[in-house]
Amino acid sequence: MFDENNERNKYDINIYYENLLIKEDFEHIKFLHKSEEKIVINDIKIKKKLAITKKSIGNMEELVKINPNLNVMNGYGYKIGDYIELNLYSFISVNLFDYYTMDGSITFNIGSVKILIEGSSEMYRWLKNLEYGYETYTDDYVITMSLHGITKENYADYFNMALFILWTIPKDYNKNTSVHEFITEQINDVNFEDVRFCEVFYFYNEAMRIIDTEISTLYFYKIIEYFFLVIRKDEFKNIIEDYIVDKNIDLVINKLVKIYKEQELSQLTLLLKSLEEEIGGLITKAVSLNIITSHDISKFAEALYGFRNSVVHGKSGEKFELKLPNPLIKNSKELFWRDSIKSIAEILIKKFCIKIL
Repeated sequence: MFDENNERNKYDINIYYENLLIKEDFEHIKFLHKSEEKIVINDIKIKKKLAITKKSIGNMEELVKINPNLNVMNGYGYKIGDYIELNLYSFISVNLFDYYTMDGSITFNIGSVKILIEGSSEMYRWLKNLEYGYETYTDDYVITMSLHGITKENYADYFNMALFILWTIPKDYNKNTSVHEFITEQINDVNFEDVRFCEVFYFYNEAMRIIDTEISTLYFYKIIEYFFLVIRKDEFKNIIEDYIVDKNIDLVINKLVKIYKEQELSQLTLLLKSLEEEIGGLITKAVSLNIITSHDISKFAEALYGFRNSVVHGKSGEKFELKLPNPLIKNSKELFWRDSIKSIAEILIKKFCIKIL
């Protein structure tokens, strides 16, 4: 909000507005209307308009009131109709790709929604100025993510999937594939299938936001739990096909209840067995760390489930140990499980959610 006592404010509202009246067109911002009552601008790059009044300077409630298609996204950015632009610094470490966006952009599609990562738009910077109530240049080089073609109901789903795609950019420059090659070959100009199983992206991004905490492991495990039933779709399909033949609804219900009532360890074991090829390296490492004594997936599942319980529960018991957070000690087994649960979650997301058209 505008604060006339704030010494950073170079202009009062009247002078700010008068300066807007005498400004010429910018690279992308064009003035459509100027008067003492209202100014209307158009960002020709993103094809969005904005009305400005004196009262709306430093007053976002008023700005939204006179621009019904404008929404302020909790300090992260702005939504204008089917377009949203958010500051990426609040969500991800942009040093993964900031050099790539200095003179260019990263762009890809999820379904019919276009995603663009680049320096902030002129409209974004104008909105920041209006929100602050004075001209500022602090956001000139902010990297933002803009989404084109979203709705009020689905923008968060697309944003979270896009954020996961950015997290896949490798951090290790010594890998065979450089960051530049990865972006060029696996992200830029790629058309991904529409969002599927959108909830897992929310879990993943929250886990990455708090990655150095124990709670992050629980969010990654939530992703694993999410797929307990997804991997058994063939069983559900067979049950449905049987019903089509015999019309025995009671039998269908009994079979479904049996699946839902299965113990979590059993469901975890089934899921890991479905990933036997992908997690072979994790099982080998678990053996080398003496976490398990053989390459038996069932034993690996039991050990993983035991670690999960040690994090979830607040008391020890016969089936699990009580794990106490201790930042002073780096426990190799705990680090292994943290990294392994994250890896398994990523394998599942890439297998079931990330499809390239």
